[in-house]
Amino acid sequence: MLNYVFSLFSSSTADTGSALPPLVNSVPESVKPYSFPEETNITYFQPLKEENTVSNHFSIAEVNNAPITTTTTYEKLNSIVTGSSNYVSDFSIQGVKEEEWMYQRQMSEQLQKDKSLQLVSKYCYPDYLLTNTEKNKVNNYLQKLNKCYGSNKSLDQTSFYLTAQNNVIEERFKIYYFAKKVNYSSKKHKSLSMECQLSVKLLIVDIKVGSFSKLLYDTKSLMGFANDFGYFHTSLLIGPWRFDWYNNSCVVIKEWNGKVEDLDSKQEVFALLDIGTIKGNIYDTNLMLEAISKVCCKWNGEVDYHQINYNCQTFVKEMLSAINLSVPNEGPKARFFNYLSYETKVKRIYNYSNTLKRLINLLNDRNSSPYCKDDSIEFKTRAQVNEFCFWLDSIHYFNQSNDNEDISCDFWLLKAYDRSFEMMKDKKEETLEKYFFSQDNTLENNSIRNMRYNFMNLNINLNDSERFRACLEKQ
Repeated sequence: MLNYVFSLFSSSTADTGSALPPLVNSVPESVKPYSFPEETNITYFQPLKEENTVSNHFSIAEVNNAPITTTTTYEKLNSIVTGSSNYVSDFSIQGVKEEEWMYQRQMSEQLQKDKSLQLVSKYCYPDYLLTNTEKNKVNNYLQKLNKCYGSNKSLDQTSFYLTAQNNVIEERFKIYYFAKKVNYSSKKHKSLSMECQLSVKLLIVDIKVGSFSKLLYDTKSLMGFANDFGYFHTSLLIGPWRFDWYNNSCVVIKEWNGKVEDLDSKQEVFALLDIGTIKGNIYDTNLMLEAISKVCCKWNGEVDYHQINYNCQTFVKEMLSAINLSVPNEGPKARFFNYLSYETKVKRIYNYSNTLKRLINLLNDRNSSPYCKDDSIEFKTRAQVNEFCFWLDSIHYFNQSNDNEDISCDFWLLKAYDRSFEMMKDKKEETLEKYFFSQDNTLENNSIRNMRYNFMNLNINLNDSERFRACLEKQ
């Protein structure tokens, strides 16, 4: 009986405070779902996506084991060119700016003419072009939307139907959520001199629930009941997109457009953990976007929220599996996730590794720093994280062998704690003199504010879809 009570308040309740799925905006009154005459001779595109096809072809996900580059290392490299004259003139810089402006103008003009984006923003597929599975998924998602927005009588039901199709039909989903960023990013993110690249990060967020539910969480943890990611809400950052699954049974996607606020979390963020980096050619990246679309459309159209089987944590695990990634299951990083699985409160605790303890014992002035007297530390501010990391760097902790798992895990975890403060929009930003986890010690040049991703010359559209061509002909 006790287990049953606990199951009602399991980790999935962590998905409370759900965000509403955004509706397709600005749908003209004249735009209605197509009511074409029934035609029996129309065939339409139905991608051959067998259950295991994607994973067999898509083997480009790599866990990010890149060598550690510390602030000290960066400053040493930077000092080599200190005082040298600029090899790029002001005139050249102005030329680069004008070239980028012209490129963006060209992209903007092409964006306005993008028929695929116009379709998913304004037009629905007629029912006779949908499979029975797609019809069921559309109806299921419409029910979810009605629960979210049903009390608002001013909303156009056409926008509901359009939103439903864009969230459960895979080819439409990929265009609606990914095409603008993939096709029309700046040159910086469309470079042909490097392969396609998307970082994958796990966001762990505290939950705000009633005192009774919190008591059950604490009791369950004390009795040894564990959840994969503790009693927290989880979401994923994949490249410039954030993916959340909430207890309204909808996937909510936020897109990064140059500001941290685009991906913000209004609740307490516990950690932002690097899971891996997806690299490959444009074919690989397109397959990856298809794999993500398939999972999201399934969860939008077929899955209803369940406290145990279908919650934010199971959604994250299925998403990671779809792109051939997973959380570490061995080594120091796995031990962190084991610790996390029993946690109910946000405590950014770092336990000194054996490697660090040995290094401290070798220091001649180990009594001069308060850090040498402890074997763990809890960070309550971003300043504390950065101060501790600069101290580690001063004793050359990060300059040791990159093969040392303790050191790489410590860097990974401390960076995750630092990034957690970055993600909290409502928390007053601390102004630090220097930021450790930044290429040049500035606030603006870290991997969240200056997000790094690349799509090469990938262009995604619906040109190969017979359904899309049929709709164009009817316009």
